Amino acid sequence: MAQSESVKEIHPVHQYAQDVVTGKVNTNRKIRLACKRHLKDMKRAEEAGYYFDEDAANHAINFFTLFKHYKGSFAGETFFLEDWQMFVIGNMFGWKLPDGRRRFRQVYIFIPRKNGKSALIAILGLYLAFFDNEAGAEVYCAATKQEQARIVFEDAVNFLIRSHPEIKRRIKFRGKSYITEIYCDKTTSKFKPIASDSKKLDGLNPHAAIIDEYHAHQSKDLYGVLDTATGAREQPMLIVITTAGFNVNGPCYEMHNYALGILEETISDDSYFTFISSIDDGDDIFSPETWEKVNPNWGVSINPEKLEASARKAKHSRSELGEFLTKHLNVWSEGMDGFFDIDKYKSCLMDVDLDSLLGQRCFAGLDLAQRIDLTAFCLYFPDAKPFPVAIPFFWIPSSKLENYREMSMVPYERWVHEGHIFVTEGEVTNYDVVKDFIVECSKKFELVDVGIDPYNAAHITTQLMDEGIEVTRIKQSMLNFTPPMRELEADIMSESTRFHNNPVLTWMIANTITVQDGNGNVKPMKNKSRDKIDGVVALAMARACEIGQEKETPKKSIYETRDPIVL
Repeated sequence: MAQSESVKEIHPVHQYAQDVVTGKVNTNRKIRLACKRHLKDMKRAEEAGYYFDEDAANHAINFFTLFKHYKGSFAGETFFLEDWQMFVIGNMFGWKLPDGRRRFRQVYIFIPRKNGKSALIAILGLYLAFFDNEAGAEVYCAATKQEQARIVFEDAVNFLIRSHPEIKRRIKFRGKSYITEIYCDKTTSKFKPIASDSKKLDGLNPHAAIIDEYHAHQSKDLYGVLDTATGAREQPMLIVITTAGFNVNGPCYEMHNYALGILEETISDDSYFTFISSIDDGDDIFSPETWEKVNPNWGVSINPEKLEASARKAKHSRSELGEFLTKHLNVWSEGMDGFFDIDKYKSCLMDVDLDSLLGQRCFAGLDLAQRIDLTAFCLYFPDAKPFPVAIPFFWIPSSKLENYREMSMVPYERWVHEGHIFVTEGEVTNYDVVKDFIVECSKKFELVDVGIDPYNAAHITTQLMDEGIEVTRIKQSMLNFTPPMRELEADIMSESTRFHNNPVLTWMIANTITVQDGNGNVKPMKNKSRDKIDGVVALAMARACEIGQEKETPKKSIYETRDPIVL
């Protein structure tokens, strides 16, 4: 047998992942993380309880070749998926549970403008509606407005008109003045556009839904309706495909950070597929190499000359710069890159045995936030060997936990079950429970000082001081936060401190965004960060106390530590 016949050809999904990870493909860190996740899952598939079905992946990938392009220079040519698109589609449909159902139920695709997303999801919607072996399938392309939802829908109509004859015989159109629905009598399946401004959204039973440009949504109402409505389906799929936007307080930004947390392994969710493409820290935004690594359809649907023209305008106009960053490099306009290096931070994680630290000197920070939200307390042991150690603790009121179960994608309930967050009964956090915990710590360790934000903390401050605990009021100013934040940054970059392996703090480290002045002073910003950062604030205040104590302690004369030298 010839050597070429004895070697099985690698599947294109696996090939793309390997090419990205080995650097053969010029791309960005987030896509590399997605590819690393795929290759890691291939190794642990049996243990994790799922498998990759190459035939199922091929069935979905090959479906696209039944259509022809109808726009631009590719008009009339067969639709072949690019390598990155095969990776996305192959993952969505190739990964299976032991019973044969799909593994991924939610999908988040984040790519810059003009990378062929409308065409991709138009044909994807047709596949899910009519060729996914689902009787009575209902598939919706959804957006904030009917006009936006119809963009993808009309692409699907135009692809159908130019599709394989067998497909055209199977599928029909409904509508009088214009087409309002694509349907199949044989399977009673349909594909149609809907919008959050529609008068009636109840009664839906979607097999799949595709939400286009989710960054434009002001609330998660539409997504929530569609998510709830999929309950009767065996293997539903909710797909969000979007570019970056301008609203970092909206539902898309929350979803983006959840998806990013999966890639960075600060959040675990095996039912969620995510593909994110945006610039990396330190990238030159005016470099063609950066443009190429962010736009996976570079040289295909992305014209390098047109992108260069947009870059020239961006250099001389602040408004053009914002548009260039957001639409072509996928940067959230109000968002900023995280302050900490999350990969370096994860190298500093370890499981800390509190009993091994009994009697040791430590400093603490307490961030009460609001009584209805997370409270964070952090201990910092500067003398622990072989490295200083930081240990966080968190509390949440039971009523807020119930709300998060319905409203948030962050796995608070699992973190509570695993012991990473404590729950106090009632509508608000019971500060007496927190106070008692701190008092208990003061008995176990040499608790030198507790840093606390004086705002709304007078009562617990007085209680702690009555217990003989030293408390330092730390106003939330740039002046107070710059030294500890810079120290934390240096600790993480040099891997010279160990942090207890609490996923809540890891998530908050990844969330942290700071504001910086012209002198390099920094302050963590809760209203600008990706999500909650209470643990980071508490840790920074603990370090502030330690730094302050070191400054106040006079250095010993050299002659107090050795004999004088006689000449």
